[in-house]
Amino acid sequence: MFNFLFISIYLVLAKAEDHLLLTKIVTQPNEAELISIYNPTESNINLSNYYISDASDYYKIQTENNNSPSSNISGFTARFPSIDIEPFDTLKIALNENYNNFWGENFLADLVLFGNSDSSLTGSIGFGNNKINENSELIILFKWDGNSANEIEDIDYFIWSSLEGISDAVDKTNITEYLNDTSIDNQLYFEEEAKKYYSYTRFDLNEIDEIQSGGNGITNNNETSENLRESWVIKPLFNLGCTSIDAINYEQDAEVDDESCYYTTITDILTNSMIGEQVTTAGTISDYFDVTPFGGPHSISIAEESSGSILEMTVWPDSWTDELKELTQPPYLTKKIKVIGLVDEYEGNIQLSPISISVINSNYNFQVPIKSISDIKNGNLDNKLVACNGLLVDYFDITVYNGPHSLTIEDEEGYRIELSIWPNTYDIINSSQSYLLNPPFNQYYISVIGSVGEYKNEKQLTISGANHINIVDTLNFEGEFIPDDSSRVKIIPAPYVLIPTIGETLDFSYSFLDNSRVIIRILDLSGRFITSLVDKYYTNAGTVNRFENSSAWNGRNQIGQIVPPGTYIMHLETINPITGDTHTDSAPVVIGVKN
Repeated sequence: MFNFLFISIYLVLAKAEDHLLLTKIVTQPNEAELISIYNPTESNINLSNYYISDASDYYKIQTENNNSPSSNISGFTARFPSIDIEPFDTLKIALNENYNNFWGENFLADLVLFGNSDSSLTGSIGFGNNKINENSELIILFKWDGNSANEIEDIDYFIWSSLEGISDAVDKTNITEYLNDTSIDNQLYFEEEAKKYYSYTRFDLNEIDEIQSGGNGITNNNETSENLRESWVIKPLFNLGCTSIDAINYEQDAEVDDESCYYTTITDILTNSMIGEQVTTAGTISDYFDVTPFGGPHSISIAEESSGSILEMTVWPDSWTDELKELTQPPYLTKKIKVIGLVDEYEGNIQLSPISISVINSNYNFQVPIKSISDIKNGNLDNKLVACNGLLVDYFDITVYNGPHSLTIEDEEGYRIELSIWPNTYDIINSSQSYLLNPPFNQYYISVIGSVGEYKNEKQLTISGANHINIVDTLNFEGEFIPDDSSRVKIIPAPYVLIPTIGETLDFSYSFLDNSRVIIRILDLSGRFITSLVDKYYTNAGTVNRFENSSAWNGRNQIGQIVPPGTYIMHLETINPITGDTHTDSAPVVIGVKN
């Protein structure tokens, strides 16, 4: 039925492993339950004294002669038959007798956790069909020779939980004759749940961060100390996708349908007359707004990647669930969903009333088209999701009037646009990005993602979360200050001809004494004022290097025009306001032109 690939490719092989490893665990559906064991050594390993269990007190088969430490219904503590696992080979253990219903008739497990065949494990095996808990469970592979005088040796261990912490884990601390394991509170268990058609998969043979001595492992290592969050991942079992040839998102290479098929685009819904119709569509959650305090619904916005079009979904309080609450938490543009719903209209705006919502991808990388501010102002991008770049030049707090935080960015062409951030959508003032609201401005070049709207005939972008604002560059207009008590008043421009018409800037440095107001002007040879570069008070003596484009001179005058070619004077004046002492220095600079 399925062409399932069990040969795993391990990317990190820094050291040769000396014992068997758990490499794949499938937990759902019940018929798919499966455990894979890999031999990374260069020798055959006989499994006659090997066991596998889901019980945290598995050691009691030795310490208390308890052969059934696992649950009688669904648990297992089972011994392997006397077979060998060859070097670099993988054994697959099926836990459900109907495993072929999931894996297909051509799939043959090497070992099974049921029945009485030569490939069956034996021991304490529950009679239930669900032997592995989906959201929280442990698997321990261990070795024991059956002699109660000899301790069990741990081989490998994997534990996961999508719940709040773990309470049932391997910890033989204070058990007579055993060394201390890592305490339950300090075990780095895997924190996610592998859903249907996915598996827990080891991708690093080195058992990351595992303590190599003083443990209960077969080589004295401490199997409970491994950082499972770093050495294991969740991976799909098959090529998943939409297998319906009539669907918009049909995938030819998909082996298994992941129920992601949809048949109507967001653009279709917005542009065609479909009011009252039931549709199946898909999009990525781009925003959420709670209108219930004003007697309205929950408003969820979903965006279409190909066009940037945005569709609002309305969910009334009596249909609101904890799952929807979790789904609408930031960051946005990371959760792609499939929606079946009824097309509706409110105040001339098309909306969707969802009947069902399912997650297609909870870690989606939505690609937002980059547009210029000029493009946005032209009006062809209204109600679409776009990205644009600009220098943050201003901020105004309208929240005191029940409005948003209003930031303004400006692009290289001089176009400006307002960014609106509503506190109940993104509380920026209490976030790590709050510094953007504080002067001085004109120092952060940012990239933003927002939905295009309009207020009082002015285009604006509505920003929905922290991941919609990224710092592209930090501009340094002040230069680098280096304290130096031995400084003397001096100005030193770079000894090069400056050609501002091709975007060049001129580096320079200046030095001064304690308690100095420093003024640097550009003058022409007749002494006529051209522009000011610096007017700043310094408490301590030192030197300032202005070696970045943002702090160097760009060859322009006071009103931003490029000065004509010729020789100019860079003039430094320092004044001590306490004593009145004044010092000056100057140096020539040459403005050139490209032929």
